[in-house]
Amino acid sequence: MTNTFQIVDGDVVISTATGQPYMVEEKEKLRQDVRQLLAQDTDEDGFGASLDRIVGTVPSDPTLTRADIAQGIRDSVRVLQALQDEFQSGYRTPEERLLEIVNLTVNQIRQGTQLSKTGFLFRLDVLSVAGGQSVAVSGTIVT
Repeated sequence: MTNTFQIVDGDVVISTATGQPYMVEEKEKLRQDVRQLLAQDTDEDGFGASLDRIVGTVPSDPTLTRADIAQGIRDSVRVLQALQDEFQSGYRTPEERLLEIVNLTVNQIRQGTQLSKTGFLFRLDVLSVAGGQSVAVSGTIVT
């Protein structure tokens, strides 16, 4: 089993009672790893979804932007799974290892009766190798 510091908005979460950092493991570690994956620029190993690359752009076609976001998420999840299988399968528990995407939706944000041309919501549900309940991560991207 592995564990690591709990991270929220890029900061380590510290217990006010003990002054020590909170730790995460099992499915909560998997959720945190997926969040980090989605927030990070793609590195030389292919880790990271680079979702922020569309921030500041004006999509010419929101449907293509939705597809681009979904493909970036799918590709990055495949890389995470491959890296876990190759380098971490021996010491990560089944609850901490990614098996597959069970659901991925990317939609435009609705503003009243109109769809936003620059705002997108996504929800990603992944299943760990242990199975059971999926781990959900969601977010908003505004270009």
